[in-house]
Amino acid sequence: MINLLLENTIFFNYYRGMVVKIILGIVAFLWVFGFVQIPLLNMTLFSLFGHPVTLRSLLLIGFIGYLINFLPGILQKIAMILFVLWILSQFVFPMFGSLGQLFLIIIIIAVVFSFF
Repeated sequence: MINLLLENTIFFNYYRGMVVKIILGIVAFLWVFGFVQIPLLNMTLFSLFGHPVTLRSLLLIGFIGYLINFLPGILQKIAMILFVLWILSQFVFPMFGSLGQLFLIIIIIAVVFSFF
């Protein structure tokens, strides 16, 4: 009787944990694709090079970085390089004038030559 009770309790705790993960996954999916809006996440935290940085943008950057970790070896490196280039293209480094574009060209050339 006690053994049966313990098995049911362990199964119930496992099932409850899975339900919570599924619900959080569905809410995260709906939030990332814009079906659910959470007003607290749109609050501006600080400004970086004239661009407002919100909690939503920081969470999206963290979520993309988390997803990149699931990719296999070479695809992970390619995705990380593209991610860094995307971040650099968003913040063109206006304090350096046109030096930001030169910096991006140097990074692209280094990526191309790293495959050979």
